[in-house]
Amino acid sequence: MTPLRLLLSIVAAFFFIAATAMAADAPTTVRIAYPQAGTNISAQVGMVLEKTDILKKNGFAPEMFAMSNGRDMKLALVSDKVDIIMTSEANFVVLLAEGFESYGIASLGEGGNMALTVKTNSGIERPDQLRGKTVGTIFGTSLHRPAIEWTEGVTGVKIISMPNIGALVAALESNKIDAAMLWDPHLTDGVTKGSFRVLRQEPLELIAISSKKFAERNPGALERFQKGFKEAVFYFVTNKQQVNKWYSEVSKVDYKLIDKVSRINRNYDKKRLEKIDIRISPTFIDKMKKTGAFLQAHKITTKNPAIESAVRNPK
Repeated sequence: MTPLRLLLSIVAAFFFIAATAMAADAPTTVRIAYPQAGTNISAQVGMVLEKTDILKKNGFAPEMFAMSNGRDMKLALVSDKVDIIMTSEANFVVLLAEGFESYGIASLGEGGNMALTVKTNSGIERPDQLRGKTVGTIFGTSLHRPAIEWTEGVTGVKIISMPNIGALVAALESNKIDAAMLWDPHLTDGVTKGSFRVLRQEPLELIAISSKKFAERNPGALERFQKGFKEAVFYFVTNKQQVNKWYSEVSKVDYKLIDKVSRINRNYDKKRLEKIDIRISPTFIDKMKKTGAFLQAHKITTKNPAIESAVRNPK
C-alpha cells in the first residue's frame, strides 16, 4: 500500500468511527401520548415529561401528544403515530386481545376512581333503578367493562358510546343520557359541586404501554424510559402545587381538588426517588386478567390475552 493510500484508509476509518460514535450518541426519538385534560396522575406526569428536560437527560428526543381518551391513544399506537401511551388498565387488555404486539412497561398506580353516576336530582340511587335508561360510556376503554358489569340484569338499559369526558358530562347535565361513566378528577369535581351522585365506583389503575416495534427498533430504550418515567413521577410528587396548577389550567378543575383526589395514589407522598414505585403489580395483572375474561365472555374481544408475558417491568 502506498503512503497516500494508507493515509486515505486511516482518514476513512477515522470518519467511520466518528460517524458511528455520533449515531450511538444521537438521542432516541420517542413519541408519547398522554391524557392532558383527562386522567388524574397520568396527566400530571405527562406534563412533567413535556415541560422538563428529564427525557432529554435520559437520551431521548421526546414528542408529546395530548389526547382526550384511551381509545384515541390506542388508535395512535396501532397506527404507529406514537410509540408509548399513558393510559389505563383495559386499554392494554384490548390491544393484546386484538393482536397488537405491545408491552406494559410501567404503572402509576391508581389515578382516582371511575364511577357510574347520575344527576343528583334524578331520583336514581341504585344501578337497578336504571331500567329503560340510557348509560353513556366510551367503548373500548376502561369505562366499557364497568358500564356493562354494573348494569347487568337491568331490564331495558341501553349503553351508548361517547367521544370523551366533555361529551359525557354535557350529555348527563342536559338529560340526553340518564347515567354516565365518569372518572377523576372530573368525577369528584361534579360530586363536590352537588351535580352528580355516585351509584357505584372503583379505582382506575394506570399503565404505560409501548409498541413492540419501538422496543425492538431501539434496544435499551425501554429501560432508559422507565428510569426517566420514575424521575418524572418523583418531580411531580415533590412539586405537587406547581404541577397540579398546570393540570388545573387545562382541566378547569380546582388544583386543591386535584390535590385531594391525587392522594389516593401510592407515590403521592413519597420523599425519595428510590421509593417511587412504577412496577405493574401482581394484583394489577390479576385485575387485567379478569377484565380480559369478562370482555371475551361478553364478546367485546375474541380472546383473553396472556397479560403476564407482555409485561416488561422495570428492573
